[in-house]
Amino acid sequence: MKSNKNDFLDAEAIAEAVDRQNMRFVPIKTDDQLHLQAIHRVRDRLIARRTSVINQLRAFLLERHDLREDSVQAQGSDVRYPRER
Repeated sequence: MKSNKNDFLDAEAIAEAVDRQNMRFVPIKTDDQLHLQAIHRVRDRLIARRTSVINQLRAFLLERHDLREDSVQAQGSDVRYPRER
């Protein structure tokens, strides 16, 4: 493995890879595959953001001592409002 990557070394590695007989090339993705991949990335970001907001809300409620065992479901997917004091 070579270090100190630069454009010349990258071009040299590409030329070496093309000359190899047993080299397998990855097919180019179709537009449908790229669109589906983009949708999955957005979905993953939305899930991560939702989880972050739920955790932030729980931390805030814990600081205020408003969070009780039955105020949040065990799965953590649905957040209920805490009971009034």
